[in-house]
Amino acid sequence: MKRFMLSCLAVISLLVGAVTPVAAGGWATARLDDPPADIAVEKPWRFGFMVRAHDVTPIDIGNAEIVARHRSGETILRATAIHEGEIGHYVSELTFPEPGEWKWGVNVEAYGMLPFETLVVGGTDQQAKASAPKPVLDLNTADIQLLPGDCTTTADAQSVTTLNPITKPIEPAPGTSELDAAEPRDVVPVWHGSARSETSVEDLIAGSHSLTIVAESGGQKRPIACGAVRGTPNGDAVIVGLAEQLGSGQAGIAMLSDSGDGTDVEVYLVPTRSAIGAAAGESPEAGTVEIVIAGMGFSPSQVTIAAGTTVQWRNEDAVVHSVTGDDMAFSDSPLIDQGEVYSQAFDRPGTYAYRCGPHPNMIGTIEVT
Repeated sequence: MKRFMLSCLAVISLLVGAVTPVAAGGWATARLDDPPADIAVEKPWRFGFMVRAHDVTPIDIGNAEIVARHRSGETILRATAIHEGEIGHYVSELTFPEPGEWKWGVNVEAYGMLPFETLVVGGTDQQAKASAPKPVLDLNTADIQLLPGDCTTTADAQSVTTLNPITKPIEPAPGTSELDAAEPRDVVPVWHGSARSETSVEDLIAGSHSLTIVAESGGQKRPIACGAVRGTPNGDAVIVGLAEQLGSGQAGIAMLSDSGDGTDVEVYLVPTRSAIGAAAGESPEAGTVEIVIAGMGFSPSQVTIAAGTTVQWRNEDAVVHSVTGDDMAFSDSPLIDQGEVYSQAFDRPGTYAYRCGPHPNMIGTIEVT
């Protein structure tokens, strides 16, 4: 009976919290209808957004004001948000007098400032470069390369042979069914790439070559896995082990088989321990420090990094969060849903304080030396 009463009290408290989020100390989010893109100077930009309590229930916020500040701190824009359409949906319009980055949000009386991601005004592709979540490693950009020597050899560009084409991006492991592939908890993601070389398998082994997989990370191509082409062919094929490079979180094998007039190359990569460790809070790659958002907090909440380091926030909470700087030097993130990441590079020394937009009591500090 006591357990039943406690359960009833818990349910009632949840219902009360859902009906009166403000009185219960609730929180809210504002989500844009469409991602910002190609915002021009001196041209009116009309946008819409939804306001939801706990990022779930649309709410009427009454009067709301849009506030935008240029990163220089010298120009401030204000506009009124007007209800349009369904409950919780509002529209407004801004005309930016100068290019550059703008920090902005909607000021709601009951919830305070609900920030949006930092805007970039001017330029056709600048918004995508502002503060959107960025993948740490883009395997869709991968190339398979042959280079002389072993994986520790520094090869000049003229001695590197890129094998084309790459035909397949990320796929489930060979032999898994479509049903298995729909359950990511039960399937190890396998990247499969294929290519071709005009050199025979025997000549590749005799010539002391290495097979290197390179992919884009942080805007630059870098090695992610490598293995020396050596050993005795089994029939017409040889298997090459591919070791992880530069903490990429990827390793695997390559099968080189004789095609009669060259060599067919099949590459399979799988996540390594470093990739698993990154999800637990270790640095996912060289030059990157990860902060995990979990338990309604940032962990670690204080980090010291060298200038030029990238910080990545990974949301492992069941609710949405954001990363919002306390001053104009910090680029604000969009809302980060569960499982998503947001990255930002810090090039200038200083102390950067930030908090979660929907949950201002969540705070963190980054010291850049």
